[in-house]
Amino acid sequence: MDAGGELTALAPRLRAFVRRHIRNDADADDVAQDVLLRAYRKIGSLRDPQRVSAWTYRIARNAVLDHARRVARAPAPLPLDSVAQSAIATAGPETAPPAEAAIAGS
Repeated sequence: MDAGGELTALAPRLRAFVRRHIRNDADADDVAQDVLLRAYRKIGSLRDPQRVSAWTYRIARNAVLDHARRVARAPAPLPLDSVAQSAIATAGPETAPPAEAAIAGS
């Protein structure tokens, strides 16, 4: 089997590997797809075609670690209630137009 065919055969096990490390299914599928795309694009740089499996799992391992770093750096999303309360507190009554002006502008 050629290296490209071996990558195709390896895809289901590779996805399972990524899903074991990334709990969010959508993120895991994105990372697994990215790994396969990277591997297909760089298959020509593989020195030893007999090691395509090990090489691909190394790419997957690095992609999982990159994903974990991105998630750790991303700020935690604020609950919608906090955002709304913050906007209300920031605006305050002094920044709102008087009711008469709002009615007259209609």
